Amino acid sequence: TTSTSTPTDKQTTLSPITAIKGTSLGTLRTSSGVEGVDYSVCPNCRAAVPQATIQMHTLACQRRNYYCTICNSVVQKSDKEKHEQEKHTPIPCPLGCPESIMKDAV
Repeated sequence: TTSTSTPTDKQTTLSPITAIKGTSLGTLRTSSGVEGVDYSVCPNCRAAVPQATIQMHTLACQRRNYYCTICNSVVQKSDKEKHEQEKHTPIPCPLGCPESIMKDAV
């Protein structure tokens, strides 16, 4: 028998968090809790982080990671240029029209 749990009145369900390649920086593994009590949202990577470690996480995260506002993903700063070239460089339309499209749309 499989049981499912639903959030209580004091809990809110978090949206899924995209993992940062190569690091977790202390993000939560569970998907429920109360924001501001159990966890805070990192202003840099938008991940749910336990309240007790939010300061340390935020400092390390800002030093290591870049939040791409175009595709809403977290990229290591060392991979920022590569990410922008691979995902957000306009290329000519493969159908031959005069428009250009983003590389990752092909």
